[in-house]
Amino acid sequence: MMQIKKEIEEANKILKEIEEALNTEDWEHVATHDNYLKKEIGTPRQLYSNIKLHESFNIENALGKFTQKTQSPRKIKTIYKYIAAACVLLASMTYLTFHYWGKEKAELTPYSLQHAYLILDNGQHVNLNQKVNLDKDGVTITNPGASKVIYTANQNVETTTQNKLIVPLGAEKYILQLSDGTIVKINVGSELTFPSVFTGDNRIVELSGEAYFDVTHSTTPFIVRSKNMDVKVLGTTFNMMVYPEEPVINTTLISGKVMVTCHSDKDSITQTAVLNPGMQANYQKEVQRLEINPVDCEYYTAWIKGDLSFENASMEEIMRIIARNYNLKIVFDSEELKDIKCFISIKKEKGFEEILKIINMATGVQFRTENDVIHIYK
Repeated sequence: MMQIKKEIEEANKILKEIEEALNTEDWEHVATHDNYLKKEIGTPRQLYSNIKLHESFNIENALGKFTQKTQSPRKIKTIYKYIAAACVLLASMTYLTFHYWGKEKAELTPYSLQHAYLILDNGQHVNLNQKVNLDKDGVTITNPGASKVIYTANQNVETTTQNKLIVPLGAEKYILQLSDGTIVKINVGSELTFPSVFTGDNRIVELSGEAYFDVTHSTTPFIVRSKNMDVKVLGTTFNMMVYPEEPVINTTLISGKVMVTCHSDKDSITQTAVLNPGMQANYQKEVQRLEINPVDCEYYTAWIKGDLSFENASMEEIMRIIARNYNLKIVFDSEELKDIKCFISIKKEKGFEEILKIINMATGVQFRTENDVIHIYK
């Protein structure tokens, strides 16, 4: 029994080292004394990357479940002999499963994870579902709240690095405060690439997806770039929706003034317009046409309040948004179902099942759910 107790204590020690490393980012001391672990899990940096890729991995919970399931001293001895390796390999195997499955089915993408996270210039993944307090090249990165991360530049910072904030499919919106004080609210299925600190003649960020910008006023222009639409401002608030899968992308101006420039994938011809508050720039990618229209700004920013609102929207558009928000796949049994129109306004937290019930009552359209796939039929 003394030997068993000793092995349990050793396993707990390694688990605590891993737990501490998750919080401090210091991985060099983890399991360096254990040749078996070093052989099985690789270098501390590989261990770090694998656990970060499997964000739901929880060391304390894993240890607790193992403890509850052990029945006899002999079983305890067998399980705990390599319990630390088993827990760590759980994260490693999850990564490998995604990796090899991806080669045959679909590539592993940033959206494979479940929470908002940062990718720093050195490739390090920072899980924003945990407490963050980092100092990178004179810039402090903290997340004081559950859904906001703040970049604060120290005085006289001259070097800048590229960072990316990713909000995966099915996650919740996330707020980023840039080093100049600009607030960006980022919707699901979106990526924002930005510098740790702004230098030079422009403040430039790149967006894929949707975000609401409240730009700090400055004589230095703030520019949001995307594949087909760029927006240039000095200080204003606006919403920009540029999801790659959407046939129409737009910028909606809340206050101030912005210049919108649109360009196609095939040529360098650009179309430019200046927006006043309450106006929206719509760019239809297929026909390469830019239109300016007055709109209800609250409708196009409802997602910020956690609402899913559709006014006379087609079933195809509605289901694309549902798919993004709940990380689902959509299959229409017939093309004509895509054109059915519907009015809906509901809180996202109600869940997609409730939304489908409302659509069914309003239109008679039927839904069948199989795992993460929704089949739509009449």
